[in-house]
Amino acid sequence: MQSIVFTDSNAPVENWQERNVGMKAITVIGVEASNDTGTIMSLLQSLMSLLQSLSREVSMLKEREVTAWTPRIRNAAAQLLLHACGQQSFRQTGSDWFQQLGPEDKGVEQLAQAMHVPAARLVVQADSVLTRCNAHIHPGSQQALDEEVSAVVGVLTPAMESAMPWECRFLRAYQAVKQAFPQHFS
Repeated sequence: MQSIVFTDSNAPVENWQERNVGMKAITVIGVEASNDTGTIMSLLQSLMSLLQSLSREVSMLKEREVTAWTPRIRNAAAQLLLHACGQQSFRQTGSDWFQQLGPEDKGVEQLAQAMHVPAARLVVQADSVLTRCNAHIHPGSQQALDEEVSAVVGVLTPAMESAMPWECRFLRAYQAVKQAFPQHFS
């Protein structure tokens, strides 16, 4: 902005950047164009383009978040419902499938070599991964199911609720489900 004028006289206001507002009323009725107008417009266009790009990025991240959480949300809802109808019980599960194969198994040896680990270590770690997965998929206790439902409900977003409305509704109604089927939640 190069100049500001008084409303009543159109006289330029001197030192308008430093004036005390209470001295005399001023109103901006015209602004002389400066050489910087093109630069400012270019900057504004760049900022607008950046905002649009960020908006697209946020939308993509929201979609990826829904995709990433979908299996866990669906599993938690399924476990809750299976317990409610008596078709699932709390149990501790573990894997010894790779132990049964043994470190001498040709496939175990080949995979261990490809992963640059001893075959015995691969056997132990493979069974550990399967055991952790089983524990996650099939909660071994009421506390484990409570924790899983709480964790999943804590991350629900409107996009997730739109993509999986009934799964989210059942998860949010967890306490009501436990009260309706107390014989299966103890």
